[in-house]
Amino acid sequence: MMPFDGDANRTTLAQAKDWLRARVDVGAACPCCTQFAKVYKRKLNGAMAYVLILVSRYDGSDWIHVPSYINEQTKSPSVAAAVRGDWAKLTHWGLLEELAGERPDGSTRVGYYKITENGRRFTRDQLRVPRHIWIYDGRSLDRKDTETVSIVEVLGKKFNYSELMSAR
Repeated sequence: MMPFDGDANRTTLAQAKDWLRARVDVGAACPCCTQFAKVYKRKLNGAMAYVLILVSRYDGSDWIHVPSYINEQTKSPSVAAAVRGDWAKLTHWGLLEELAGERPDGSTRVGYYKITENGRRFTRDQLRVPRHIWIYDGRSLDRKDTETVSIVEVLGKKFNYSELMSAR
């Protein structure tokens, strides 16, 4: 069932794309394939910045299995649970790079990452980055957020930047 006025058989692909583009910010089922399509606005948060600092402490520029490393470094199950998940989105800011590959179960999320030069600069409070990014279908959109943040601002009151950086 096409969500258009008139005959669904006469709806062009261009019309379907226009219809979906008008709704993608709130989310809608694609009239062609029924996949749910939505643009997600994501904010850089303190837990993500904390994980980036942990990764920046890793000695070397080699790939690191971040989920294992987080568990190893936090020593607290509640802290480890609090920082799981969103940190992988740091790739959309260009602060982490993900190793391409495939696990035995077929997933392309192998868990290995390394910090980028911009990631190192951000953790040293030498670089501001956009507060938000927009993601569609797992990819960053080229929308520019004019509001930028430093790592100190992102960490907020939950984390003490000086204390985290002095633990090196």
